[in-house]
This record gives sequence, structure tokens and C-alpha cells, in this order.
Amino acid sequence: KESQEKHVKKLEELNFVYEKYLNYLGENNLYDFSDMINFVLDALRKDQELKLNLAEKYQFIMLDEFQDTNNAQNLIIEEILGAGDDKNIFVV
Repeated sequence: KESQEKHVKKLEELNFVYEKYLNYLGENNLYDFSDMINFVLDALRKDQELKLNLAEKYQFIMLDEFQDTNNAQNLIIEEILGAGDDKNIFVV
């Protein structure tokens, strides 16, 4: 039980620091890497013309280091591939 209490306390501290971090970013109009990925994903979901333009421009996609991609990055690729007629992707 003591180990669990320590773990919960560490998670609470981490949550506190993370909330401070997010507030700092917001107050200073800053963003981090995950924000950049999410901005792109949101834009692709909202703007069909953007998605179609990217699908036309990038008719062949090579995705290197696929094992290091996260769900949001995979969704970006799916959005772009879903907009085009051809599904030309090479994954390493």
C-alpha cells in the first residue's frame, strides 16, 4: 500500500507540473512538438481543400521509422491518403 501511495503522489506532482507547463505555453502563445502534430491533424480534418491539395502534391509517401510514430501521426497519414485516388505509401 505504501508503494501505491508513493506512486499516486508522484503522479499528482507530475500532473501539477504538467498543468503549469500547459498554462505557461498558453499564456505565452507557445507550443510544443505534440501541439504541432495536433494542429496539422485538426487542419486536415477541418479543411477538405487542404487535404486534397496535399494528397495531390504528395502522391507517393515514404514513412521511415514507422515504429516511432504515434497515433496522431498515423491519423495525419490516413487523412492525406484517404483524400487521394491512389494509396501509394511505403513504410519502413
